[in-house]
Amino acid sequence: MRIAKLLLLAMTGAVLTAPLTSAIADPWKDESGHGRYERRWERHEERRWRERERRAERHWRYEQRERHAERERYRAYEQGRRDGYREGANRNPLEAIGQLLSQ
Repeated sequence: MRIAKLLLLAMTGAVLTAPLTSAIADPWKDESGHGRYERRWERHEERRWRERERRAERHWRYEQRERHAERERYRAYEQGRRDGYREGANRNPLEAIGQLLSQ
């Protein structure tokens, strides 16, 4: 009879303490022990980091395009000078008008 009472007391204790263990657990933590909102914060940080990197890459590409355009303008200018297209720009405008009228 004594064993039955002890067994009944142990089972009653187990039934009564089972709900308490879930109440003792921190409701703000998930199963891994991390806070509920920590992972969301990490995702926001990763997103911010990617956006910063994207912005820096965009700026670098913009600078590269500007350098390339500048080289192309310079190359076209030099090519035009070699071909003689720029000769009229350096002449006196009155001379050019005189040539046109004399024809």
